[in-house]
Amino acid sequence: MKSPRNSSIEWLGRERFFAARIRQFLPTGERNALFRAAVAERKYFVEASTGGADDHRRAFVHYTTVDEADELVARVREVAPEVALGLGVELPRVARIERQLTVHLDGGFYRPHRDNQGLEASSRALSYVYFFHGIQRWKGGELVLEEGEPVVIDPEDNSLVFFDSSLLHQVRPLVASMPLAFEEGRFTINGWVWRDPLTP
Repeated sequence: MKSPRNSSIEWLGRERFFAARIRQFLPTGERNALFRAAVAERKYFVEASTGGADDHRRAFVHYTTVDEADELVARVREVAPEVALGLGVELPRVARIERQLTVHLDGGFYRPHRDNQGLEASSRALSYVYFFHGIQRWKGGELVLEEGEPVVIDPEDNSLVFFDSSLLHQVRPLVASMPLAFEEGRFTINGWVWRDPLTP
């Protein structure tokens, strides 16, 4: 395993590194501004659930996110090359960074999937998830990487997690004793760091 140069990066995995986590990723003021902006955009979230017999996902997504996420994405771009090196992901250049704003409420989940499946998504190199939420009245919602021995990552407020977009992963169901208000959900800015299409 490679030794990280950035001491703020926590490398997750035993036999090899499967994910990288940075706690307290944003200053408190920026984190709070992002949370307020996300809650204020409630009417722009759309249901991302699949439903029916093939119920693969239950969540609400805001595909254009909010301006307050710009600084977060800039920091993702800055740290992505070092993370890719530590995780053994080929990323000679960051071609672009995609982002979306997601909230899981009571019963929300995402069954096992890979983020780089299909021709359109094949150039996704790294997936990232930034967790932020208000008072936590729920349990569950862990991000689980399914390759080899599962790596279970708690949705810790103000933490950012990177992993290889080819890894099988899921979001465990969110469980609350009472229905959650929108602002009480598990919020994330999640997205993908893309490599140049011709890169293997």
